[in-house]
Amino acid sequence: IPSMTSSVFGPHLALNAVAGLLAGLFRNFGRLGVMIGFMMGTLALSLFINETQATILGMWESALACLIFFLLPENLTERVPIQSLGPISSLKENEVQVIDTRLKEAARLRIENLARVFDELSCALVKEAPLRSQPTNRGYLDYLYDEIAQGFCKGCSRRETCWEKDCYRTSQEVMEIFTLAEMNGQVQYQQCPEDFRRRCICGRELVSTVNYLFDNLRLNDYWNEKLGESRDLVSRQLQGVSKVIRDLASQIDVQTMVDFALRDRLLSEFKHSGQSIRDITPVKAGDQQKFITINAEACVSGERCEKETAPALSSYLGEKYEVCEKTCPRLRGKGLCEFTMCRSFTYRVTTGAAQVGREAICGDSFTIATLKEGQQLIALSDGMGIGQRALNESQVAVRLLENLLNSGFDRDIALKTINSVLQLKSSAETFATLDMVMIDLFTAEVDFIKVGSVPSFIRRGRRVGVVTSNSLPIGIVENLEIGTERRSLYPGDMLVLVSDGVFEASRSIPGEDWIPEFLTAVSESDPQLNADLIMQKALGLCHGQPRDDMTVICVTLEVNYPH
Repeated sequence: IPSMTSSVFGPHLALNAVAGLLAGLFRNFGRLGVMIGFMMGTLALSLFINETQATILGMWESALACLIFFLLPENLTERVPIQSLGPISSLKENEVQVIDTRLKEAARLRIENLARVFDELSCALVKEAPLRSQPTNRGYLDYLYDEIAQGFCKGCSRRETCWEKDCYRTSQEVMEIFTLAEMNGQVQYQQCPEDFRRRCICGRELVSTVNYLFDNLRLNDYWNEKLGESRDLVSRQLQGVSKVIRDLASQIDVQTMVDFALRDRLLSEFKHSGQSIRDITPVKAGDQQKFITINAEACVSGERCEKETAPALSSYLGEKYEVCEKTCPRLRGKGLCEFTMCRSFTYRVTTGAAQVGREAICGDSFTIATLKEGQQLIALSDGMGIGQRALNESQVAVRLLENLLNSGFDRDIALKTINSVLQLKSSAETFATLDMVMIDLFTAEVDFIKVGSVPSFIRRGRRVGVVTSNSLPIGIVENLEIGTERRSLYPGDMLVLVSDGVFEASRSIPGEDWIPEFLTAVSESDPQLNADLIMQKALGLCHGQPRDDMTVICVTLEVNYPH
């Protein structure tokens, strides 16, 4: 190794720098690749050193360094507390979180700017209304006099006498005719002043023209009023769209982040166990759920992720994890596969549903979905009326609810958004009831959110509990009041959600009486069989002729035992 005063110190420094660069480029080929890259750099640049003895000595030193590097243990990097700068993926967790927050804040600002555009459009329509207001009475009169004097009477032989010599008298007589037409809707020739009938040689035709002009004015007034109403409606709708966008912008999920400490730990554990894992990305989503995306060498069977990696990951973290998504290459055993693991739920639900429509199309809609954060969503909506129109309104409610909750939005914001959409959907009265249940599959806690819906029921053994709420349906009032009730469930409990067609099936027995009594008498645990039995009982109470669309949903909670 030359000293700093040596004449070959500079060339040796450049030689080692380039050799280190080539060694880094070949690092994907393992230790042998690093050694080959380092020796290639040394051999290539040694040609530029004039002193032969120093060159030979440098080659021996490089070979000795490669030998020491080859003999070093693999876990040495974990024992030595030294970190390289590395690529951008090795930034500290707080730095990445700051970048992520800034990006989401920029996205939120852009969405809010879009909301302001809709606000400006709404204001523009409101400000335009006074400029196009209805003509004043003076404007009406000018229009009528001009149509009579310059239009109807223009070709008359007595025009000069009537509108020039006797202009004041003629104007008074025509004004009386206008007054009669406005008061009575139409004017008859016999109602006109006697002097007018005596002097005007085309009196009957003039009266017909006046009636025609007033009919046109009334028609114009009607459409001007309709145009004003439409403008106000569009303005309110644009304001509603702006409010929906602004509410959604305020709920952009900022809780998702990558856990770099867990990533380093898992990479180390998998490396010690001998599994061929290329990369791991643990993502925190909420307080309880983690999504761990793993890139690994593809296997021939396509099941190594479930049979080997999932049990190993569960043992490392002390919690059961399972594969929720996976993408295998087209050629099995060639290339890389990517799969995502999530924490296995402590509980699971089994559901059953039964529906009967009053007409050919049932107006009730429901959805049963497992959300990413470990929540089980069961929602039942009953649109106003029956048939296709009720189906459209209930589908809007359940589809928007599922999509918004799956996107990470708060449930209150989701319900307020649905309320705004139903209000904007039509100028006519549009509303729907919403019976919503969210079950935490980790803790078995359940939240009941009832918006204008009938009571729900919880069966535990032979006991039946009732969950009620008093609130208006969604889509009626602007400020929606959302009431929630939380209960704790136990394995074996069954939830029963019904629409008002089932609850009010009997005219003499209220639903809060016959449904609990029926659930107590039935000992079946299968939710689908229970839903069918409740529907048959409801049809029997209404003698096979339902007064409204009927829907029953039964949900049973069970412990999620490992397979």
